Formats: sequence, C-alpha cells, structure tokens
Amino acid sequence: MEASDSTLILDAISAMRQDVRDLRGALDKQHLETENRLTKLEADSKDISGNGQPGRMSKVETAVAAMAVRFGWIAGAAAVGGGVVGLLGWIFPRH
Repeated sequence: MEASDSTLILDAISAMRQDVRDLRGALDKQHLETENRLTKLEADSKDISGNGQPGRMSKVETAVAAMAVRFGWIAGAAAVGGGVVGLLGWIFPRH
C-alpha cells in the first residue's frame, strides 16, 4: 500500500509541476502582450504631447486659438454690420 501512496503523491506533484509550467506560459504571454500595449501607448503619448517638439495636441490648440480669433472677427463684423443697418433704418425710415 505504501507504493501506491507514494505513486499517488508523485503523480500529484507531477500534475502540480505541469500546472505551474502552464501558468508560467500563460503569465509570460500576458506579460508580453502588456509590454506591447505599454510600448504602443508610450509611442502614442509622445505623438500626442510631443517628445521635445510640438505634438499633435499643441497643433490642435494652436488651430483652436486661431479659430477663436477668426470667430471674434466675424462676430464683430456682423455686429458692426447690424449696427450700420439699424442706423440706416433709423436715418431713412420707410413710411
């Protein structure tokens, strides 16, 4: 009976070793995938924020600021135009 007990124990240890090998393989694969994702995120971050040079975010901020200035000019021109039309309507009434 002792031989079968030791055989069962050795079989259990062998199965545990195989489980550990399988787990190590799964963890290595997960580690590699995480490393690849992190590398891509770092590259994307440098592309957006710029790695010592203007990045895409800086270019977008500049474009938005320029658009705001243009909008201000257009709004101002529309206000002046509306004021001129109102003034002309007041000076030259149609009745």
